[in-house]
Amino acid sequence: TKVHADWSCSLSKNSCTKRTRDAAVEEPYWWCSKCHWYVCDQCVQEMPDKATSKQVAQWQPGGSPKLDALVADLVRDFHLPNPFQAGYTVKMNWYPDGFSRVSPHRHDNWTLLVSLGAPRVLTVDRARVLMEDGDLILFGTQSHGVPEMPLSGGRMSLVLMFSPDPVVGRAAQ
Repeated sequence: TKVHADWSCSLSKNSCTKRTRDAAVEEPYWWCSKCHWYVCDQCVQEMPDKATSKQVAQWQPGGSPKLDALVADLVRDFHLPNPFQAGYTVKMNWYPDGFSRVSPHRHDNWTLLVSLGAPRVLTVDRARVLMEDGDLILFGTQSHGVPEMPLSGGRMSLVLMFSPDPVVGRAAQ
């Protein structure tokens, strides 16, 4: 899978593992949409007040047989491109609590997202979609984000980002 590596740690503390964009990919990493920063996991450990934004990690085939099976099922059921080809990202976003959020943004690809854990709202353009445990959504290049839901618990989303082909387009209809 394609690992998102185009970032550098905004804190660069003593034990920083991602001081430059050219440094090796560091996982997991933290991203705060409100503050617009990325932080390596080592620097987060040194923060007096831990980040409450999402934590991101790439899917590592072979790391979890159940996760591998879920990815294989999604690829098969939705006729998705091979997840090992260039330009294809499979990642997991961890939202530790209801204060974790992602500001609305968009990508130049399609997204298939599976929500696991506590219910959270996902905005897609102007729609607010309540994503509950096990829910799945497929969308194109629309603006999307995750607003705060203070009474909500932790949630993980499995995200497959890809360029669609005609078969995927028909599956989305």
